[in-house]
Amino acid sequence: KQVVIVRRDNGKKEFVKEAKVVVRVKEILEELHKAMFKKAQKFLKDNSVEVSSWSDFKKALSERKLILTSFCNSPDCEEAIKDETTATSRCIPFGQKSFKGKCVKCEKETSLKAWFGKAY
Repeated sequence: KQVVIVRRDNGKKEFVKEAKVVVRVKEILEELHKAMFKKAQKFLKDNSVEVSSWSDFKKALSERKLILTSFCNSPDCEEAIKDETTATSRCIPFGQKSFKGKCVKCEKETSLKAWFGKAY
């Protein structure tokens, strides 16, 4: 008249009465979702970096980081970055604060930042 529930994320084993299985499984799934989301947020924070120089860009790539950097948004510049590093742009974030900077690769004036990374 009971079931054993074992979580795959932490190996925790729990005995639950049949009558309460549905309710408890819903609770466990919610806990699991929150734990996975928190872990993903930590991973993203630990593996993202903002850089302003080409040497720092290449160093961050060698460390397998996701990189936020100033970018001129030129297809030619993006192709040059890809040719030299195999990194590609991932997105240009919405709602960026206004700033003046230089593109990390070609050093043209820009007011954009973009995320770059490699596919592994």
